[in-house]
Amino acid sequence: MLTTRTTFAAAARAACARRASIAALAPRHLSTSTAIPPPPPPKTPAVTDPWDMHPPMDMTYTPPEFVPAPRVNEPIEAKRRRLLWHSRKRGILECDLLLSTFAAQHLSTLSADKLDAYDALISKENDWDIYYWATLKKPVPEHVDTEVMALIQQVAKNEARTILKMPELAEYK
Repeated sequence: MLTTRTTFAAAARAACARRASIAALAPRHLSTSTAIPPPPPPKTPAVTDPWDMHPPMDMTYTPPEFVPAPRVNEPIEAKRRRLLWHSRKRGILECDLLLSTFAAQHLSTLSADKLDAYDALISKENDWDIYYWATLKKPVPEHVDTEVMALIQQVAKNEARTILKMPELAEYK
């Protein structure tokens, strides 16, 4: 038992000596001693505005040009059903209500040319732009200022002051 203790003590002393010699060779900031703290990291200037981190860039957004698929020889009744569906399912509730009410009132009586103009309007233009043009919040551009837009603006005025609701699609099959 005594020999085991002495061997253990000798091994511990040797390990301490090795540790001390390694610590003497190591740089001061890697030292295991707590007497000398490591040097602080270099200071960087504080960034208060995230835009200061990047170089200036052009902040204008140009949406990609969207070209709808051409529909050659589409029957006029199929076109009316498709336009009724697209008038109802826009993605913006205000436009859904406005255009579906217009479609319920006027699609059945529009000529083929006016249906084409309406198709181009709802296929190529942004929903918010259509809404603002129809409610006269923004001036209507020349390429959109048609008889169809005048009819949509008339529906948007709601001169009868009725409470509008989405027309049921089942009624217009």
